[in-house]
Amino acid sequence: MKTKRVEIGTAVRIVCGNFWSKSGPVDGIAADPIYLDVSVPPGKKKRLPVHISRNTFAYIIAGSGTFRDASKPFGVRVEKEVNGEELNIRDMSGNRTLVVFDTGDELTVQAGDQGIRFPRVSGKPLEGPLCLARANRHEFPAH
Repeated sequence: MKTKRVEIGTAVRIVCGNFWSKSGPVDGIAADPIYLDVSVPPGKKKRLPVHISRNTFAYIIAGSGTFRDASKPFGVRVEKEVNGEELNIRDMSGNRTLVVFDTGDELTVQAGDQGIRFPRVSGKPLEGPLCLARANRHEFPAH
């Protein structure tokens, strides 16, 4: 996979779909996703275009940062033992955090002190009662 340098230090690898007139190696998926691996250096702000009709999310895999016009972060569903009892919780610790974006034409991220790395995934909305019910309740599959 080739990496496209957007500006000094910021890198975007296109995994799937088309972005900035470049194509990733994966294609032929029904929701026509655009899957990008984005790295922004410490303290930098970056804007990435998003097609207004697509659903978009980011999953922070390294570092920290903030996103403009995004949901509150969703932690990862995990089982943890607390006081001898097994609990299913959303773990908000570390950098394993899902962020869902509202409709708009760009994603804006401000990298924290260690920079930030995240896959940014967008795709055509899926139709059907199960998809809509899950989306309305913000249910995402556990890893």
